[in-house]
Amino acid sequence: MKTILMAAASIAAMTTATPALAQDDPDVIVEEMEEGLDTLLNDPDMPDRMATMAVALLSVVEAMPIGQMEAAIEGRAPTAEEAERRLGDEIQVDRDMLAHQTRAAMVQNREQMQGAVRAMALMLPVLIATADNMAEAIEDAGIDDR
Repeated sequence: MKTILMAAASIAAMTTATPALAQDDPDVIVEEMEEGLDTLLNDPDMPDRMATMAVALLSVVEAMPIGQMEAAIEGRAPTAEEAERRLGDEIQVDRDMLAHQTRAAMVQNREQMQGAVRAMALMLPVLIATADNMAEAIEDAGIDDR
């Protein structure tokens, strides 16, 4: 649960830094991500939003076609019954409990989420520079990307 919450908070913080990412200015990127993160985590409605998102994500996971996947792993076509079997047919998740646990985790792990997103924000300039260096090396090597 903590990992999912940290990933969601990271994605949310990254989306707040989109204008900075377009500028490729590492200092601006870090600053905007940290500001966006603070805004998100200080929003009193955020635990409820994350709970709603967790329940919505559960719906996606429950729709996973496990019958088809099982047949594919076994190297055969699924039967008509298998083609209809979903993960939600096999597992039962209490949506209210999931929402409650998500809200509680948001509150209890706020500092960890802030630390994880800040660490990611600080790594972004290095990642951007690495990507730029790779692109330049590919171009210098005459590799055609078409």
